[in-house]
Amino acid sequence: MEKSAVIYTRVSTDTQADKGYSLRDQEDKLRRYCQHNDITIVEHFQDDYSAKDFNRPEWKLLIDFLKKNKNSIDLFMFAKWDRFSRNMEAGLKVLNQIKALGIGIHCLENNVDDSIPENKLIQTVMLLLPQIENERRSLSVTAGMRRAMKEGKWPRQAPIGYKNARDEENNKVIIPDPKTAPLIQYLFNEMAKGDKTQQEVRKEMLAKGLKCSKNNFSLLLRNPFYIGLVVIPEYKEEHETVVKGQHEAIVQKEVFNRVQDILIGRNRERNLSVKRSEHPELPLRGFIVCSVCGRKLTGSASKGNGGKYYYYHCNNCGNRFKADLVNTKFEKLLRKITLNDEVKELFLQAVRHMAKESIAIDQKEQSKVINELDRQKSRKERLDTSFLDGELPAANYTQLVKKLDQDIAKLSQKQKELNRTKDDFNKDLVSGVQAVFNLRDLYLKSDITDKRRIIGSIFPRKFIFEENKVRTEEMNEVIRWIAKNSRAFRSIKKGQPCSKTELSRLVIPPGFEPRS
Repeated sequence: MEKSAVIYTRVSTDTQADKGYSLRDQEDKLRRYCQHNDITIVEHFQDDYSAKDFNRPEWKLLIDFLKKNKNSIDLFMFAKWDRFSRNMEAGLKVLNQIKALGIGIHCLENNVDDSIPENKLIQTVMLLLPQIENERRSLSVTAGMRRAMKEGKWPRQAPIGYKNARDEENNKVIIPDPKTAPLIQYLFNEMAKGDKTQQEVRKEMLAKGLKCSKNNFSLLLRNPFYIGLVVIPEYKEEHETVVKGQHEAIVQKEVFNRVQDILIGRNRERNLSVKRSEHPELPLRGFIVCSVCGRKLTGSASKGNGGKYYYYHCNNCGNRFKADLVNTKFEKLLRKITLNDEVKELFLQAVRHMAKESIAIDQKEQSKVINELDRQKSRKERLDTSFLDGELPAANYTQLVKKLDQDIAKLSQKQKELNRTKDDFNKDLVSGVQAVFNLRDLYLKSDITDKRRIIGSIFPRKFIFEENKVRTEEMNEVIRWIAKNSRAFRSIKKGQPCSKTELSRLVIPPGFEPRS
């Protein structure tokens, strides 16, 4: 029997066409497949937006079309999983939305028959890998930018008063903007006098043609970039540092320091409040809503019997609960979210299998880097020979060697990063899976900040606590799938309590179970 389908293609950058992701390539593959399998294409939708979310204009039209024509469409088709989505959780929700319309899902590359319950794990991996690739690329970009900043370069858009340009060797540089640099100098000199407020100076600069919002103007006054410095922000275990920039300063250091003293003095006079610190005893503050009025519960400590006792409470209607009790209930819930060793190993094998393509790309890139590194080293050897033989003047030799040394250093650093990515993959994979499958241990070992991140990532909706029981309306799609396959949750049906926990129920939204 002939089937009907809606096909979808997406590309976000021109460079993706070089990897076989072009819109035409995707469309040709889909049309050839449909022709060979007697599938009629009802409509074709294509996007040129990022797959980080589904806030894409053409995608909204596609969903509306599927809803209006659900009775006449059998399949929703796309070429690759990363063309569909690079956000695992959002992707799973959209797949469930489409399947709820009675429309099947078909991906040309690595298609998954999700009518088999175990295959949902593979489908999750398919959507997880593009997200991992995005995050790894983001880490590489961040590392590259920080490396440039440590050398005194500015790899971003030039601040007001400067402009992006290129030098004689076509390298990116930051230079003073002839139009706005004098205005920056003027406003710092005016602020340094101390007789005008920020708002007064900002209005004066607006009249002179320097457009800047109130918030950005305040940041501008505190930016040491204008005295020739580059601030490298804190990142992971690296503390914030300041290095001398390769750009030209346009504000005198004495003037800048005077402005900072004035700004600090005014802030003290205003007695600005300090952000409230988080209490380790109240990790669920802000995640629980009142069962009576629906407002978020806050938390505080009460003194008594020689100690402090913490409570979650509602400022509106007065409901309050002992923090220890609520925290214990939540930890018991996390203890139930586990997988047996067989399922854990299946998940690891699936991720390793699907990651082979990504690793192969890294190895190919590493081979290119090694070849280029050998080529540059050979050039340097020939350059040394020419200099020693008197064929190359010393001035030219010094300039050329400096450029080659810089290129060799960059290539060597890139080779190290690619090696580290390859060597650490399995270790990171195993530790990551262990963390997901042992959420309670991860939660208990974490500080208050990471605890709150874990809570927010697992449970996108708020909790309700009443009658010594915790209720929640939604769980992260992947964690929910893990819970449904764990021994403790295997017998739980929708809306019913678990026999081995004091939690009243874990309500699972419809759409994840196989259709009957």
